[in-house]
Amino acid sequence: MSNKKAFLAFLSALAMSIGSSQAQDCASCGDNVQFGYPVVASQGGMASRHQARKERHEAWQEESAKITARNDAWPRPFACHDKQAYFAVWTPMIDRGYAMECALCADHFNPDTNELNGQGQAKVAAIMQNIPSDRRAVYVPRHNNETVSQTRLDSVNHIVKTFYGHSNPNTMIALSDLQAPMISGVQADAISKGYLEGIPAPVIPVVSGGAGVSSSTNQ
Repeated sequence: MSNKKAFLAFLSALAMSIGSSQAQDCASCGDNVQFGYPVVASQGGMASRHQARKERHEAWQEESAKITARNDAWPRPFACHDKQAYFAVWTPMIDRGYAMECALCADHFNPDTNELNGQGQAKVAAIMQNIPSDRRAVYVPRHNNETVSQTRLDSVNHIVKTFYGHSNPNTMIALSDLQAPMISGVQADAISKGYLEGIPAPVIPVVSGGAGVSSSTNQ
């Protein structure tokens, strides 16, 4: 009987020692030891992978929305680029036309005092009242004498500031070599039409006797 009790006591002590050893091993082994099974990432690793998947999904959504918007907007922006390329040819012409309309000439100044005369003041008034604000300017004709040029410039500055300075304080007034047109657009158009109408109509000479048109034109 005593031997049986001793054997049971030995088994109990052995179980306690094994359990204590396993508890100590589990407490110190960390997350990388899985008793022969594949390593399972810790909670931080799973969160990182979840965040990466979320970012890829958001990037895919953004790209999909961009592609959808492009398809819905077709043929823009390509049609807009074509229009810009077309109108780019006309832009310098339009700019030049406005500049010519804003240019004064020598006839707008008194030859003795170099001050604006009545015609010049009317021209300045037309510029300030009719030209769009983003293109409004007054170009004063440059003279080979600097004193004359400065006198003309001062006269225009005085008129603009006196009569239009309250509503157009930032109007550019500068010396220029532009030659202002001396005729109206209606007159210029009539001259162009008259020139075109005076050109004789083209006629292909026809030679009798079986000669072809090509041979007659080469003669």
